[in-house]
Amino acid sequence: VKTIVDSGASKSIAPPSMATGVPIEESEMSKKGQTFGSACAGRIENQGQQSLHVTTNEGRALMTTVQIGDVTRPLMSVSQVCDKGNWVLFTAEGGSVLNLYDWTWSDFDRWRDIYTMDWYLTAEDANGKHRKSPHQRESSGGLLKTFKDIVTGGPGFPRQGR
Repeated sequence: VKTIVDSGASKSIAPPSMATGVPIEESEMSKKGQTFGSACAGRIENQGQQSLHVTTNEGRALMTTVQIGDVTRPLMSVSQVCDKGNWVLFTAEGGSVLNLYDWTWSDFDRWRDIYTMDWYLTAEDANGKHRKSPHQRESSGGLLKTFKDIVTGGPGFPRQGR
């Protein structure tokens, strides 16, 4: 699934058709009847949320929660990614998400001036049987302390990707 990396999105959001194997559950926003603003479509109703198993191009398996609404393509909220213990770096060619707990990278591309990351859904999430409860992946290790460690490779820093 080609997902837009969006620094202006407050929450990650996906269409209800993206992962039909995962039940849509009520979210805090949907319980309150809150909506999302759109640059071209006005207000977008929050229909709930899904917890998805995704894999990146680097083979990193992770769990992410997306709000569900009538959008044409999924959006990955940079602020939500950062709130989960990651740094996001944008370049002219693309960028990377750095997990500050295990020091792993997930790269994304810039295509026609839009930053996109590939998410690979499990067959079960995409269109399989419903799961009962998601199991969050736990990270280990310490937080990366400075941006200089990223650029210089810091002691024991395993830079992946670009």
